[in-house]
Amino acid sequence: MVSPEKEKMLGQAWLRALRSKAPLMHDPIVMRYLRNITRRLANGSELPDKHLNIVLINSPAINAFAVPGGVIGINAGLFLHSKTEGELAGVVAHELAHLSQRHFARTIEEAKKDQWVQGAALLASVLLIATSDSDTGYAALATTQAAAVQSRLRFSRRNEREADRLAMSTMANADLDPRSIGNFFEQLQKTHQYSREKPPEYLLTHPVTESRVADARGRAAQYASKYYPENTDFYLIKARMEARYTTDIEGSIKQHKKRLENSSTIQQLMTHYRLINLLISAQRYQEAEKQLKALIKKAPNNLLLHLTHAQIKMANKDFPSAVNLLKSLYATQPGDFTLNLIYLEALLGNHQEKTALKLLEKLKTQHPQSPGLWALLEQAYGKTHDIIGVHLARTERLFLNGKPDEAIEQLEFALALTDNDFPLTSKIEHRIQAINKSKHALRL
Repeated sequence: MVSPEKEKMLGQAWLRALRSKAPLMHDPIVMRYLRNITRRLANGSELPDKHLNIVLINSPAINAFAVPGGVIGINAGLFLHSKTEGELAGVVAHELAHLSQRHFARTIEEAKKDQWVQGAALLASVLLIATSDSDTGYAALATTQAAAVQSRLRFSRRNEREADRLAMSTMANADLDPRSIGNFFEQLQKTHQYSREKPPEYLLTHPVTESRVADARGRAAQYASKYYPENTDFYLIKARMEARYTTDIEGSIKQHKKRLENSSTIQQLMTHYRLINLLISAQRYQEAEKQLKALIKKAPNNLLLHLTHAQIKMANKDFPSAVNLLKSLYATQPGDFTLNLIYLEALLGNHQEKTALKLLEKLKTQHPQSPGLWALLEQAYGKTHDIIGVHLARTERLFLNGKPDEAIEQLEFALALTDNDFPLTSKIEHRIQAINKSKHALRL
């Protein structure tokens, strides 16, 4: 079977390939929530390595997937279709179970028995499934060979049952309602049972049958009934996603203003935050800030709202105010990665490059796999006229985004500027070799 070390290498290579092809959503606030809920679930799971890479696909379709090496992919549509945090968490817990039991590694091992199936072709098919929710994806899988590869990717019923069972225990360990899994399955089944439309990709790779729903209900009944507190952040993120996929923004703003006074507590919270995000989309920043200040009075300790406030100020080019707000937040929560990213963006916008660079140099050793961090570092080096630094930071951003040839080109540009700096020259040459070697990482 593929070793855990090989899995990790495959996962990183596949992640880079995904970034180069998939329509990813780069929303630090949404990613912060996903990292938090995934970390919470991972700590309650059987995963030996809790370090995970999460990608958010910019698609309203329901889908989630796991790839060896600790890569979890989630479509934005999962927020749109999950009524509670437990329903979304149940899907993530299920994917973590596939990882912990190494189901994908076993699938690859089985596929290798077919001599014509290459590892790169197998992972390319997963990439297609992850990035396609239209008929285009199915057309690309129409050949006999591709269809056979796709069939290998569908976890066996035994694996699905095992993942469901482990997801239940993971949910319970994370203090989330195990019953949510059955609720979500039932909702999916009812929605698509008689539909003539093509079912979502998630149902094709994770079929939901009546027996599976019944099994989920039966397992959940074994857990003691208890109260599970609502997580405000889930509902805020759900509202943020709903605003993002709204087409008639101005019409929706009018409707939300009318609805604002006639909602229950959670619904009012969602309506209010959805309105704020719609106003941001309409570039009505002053009105959005006014509404947000009113919402912050109701939840003064919610970091998500304060981060949104900073983003509004930056969108309105008020970088000094954004820096002051974020500086006070950073003083109390310096370890929050999303806060760091938004703070860095504000510092660079406010021409505080030296302060930003000091923080970036520390963060790049803690989060070397973050393309967004390298993009900020590239920007900071550019503002301080460090040309070699720009090329080296751009190298890492391009490499992590699945563009190795362009990354090597940047290293060659840097190499031409090193003069007689032999340690730096050696470092760059070794990096060129490493990136060239990485091109073959998807070979099994």
